[in-house]
Amino acid sequence: MTEVGYAARVRVQARQLGPGWHAATVGRVGGTCMTVMVGDPPEAPVRVDVVDFGDVAEMLVSDRFDGLPGPDGTPRKWAPGADTTREEWRKVELGPMREKHGNCSRG
Repeated sequence: MTEVGYAARVRVQARQLGPGWHAATVGRVGGTCMTVMVGDPPEAPVRVDVVDFGDVAEMLVSDRFDGLPGPDGTPRKWAPGADTTREEWRKVELGPMREKHGNCSRG
């Protein structure tokens, strides 16, 4: 099972976003609840589309920026301008994310 953490670089498909894959990062709402913040600077410097994990049909996560601690213990967070060459994408099992963070933006 592939997990994701805060500030992970992801691609998502969700009905409300229209067809195709959309670049996004994992963000927080209310301190601990995580959602998907759609938009990938510099193309979309202001991220306004928030999608709950309960509404995500499919998700891929970067192997380099999954938001989880790396071998040195430092979280592998994505930030604008980070080197994304040779990045690979892994499918995320959404069940656990939906259970924990399924409807964060709805309270």
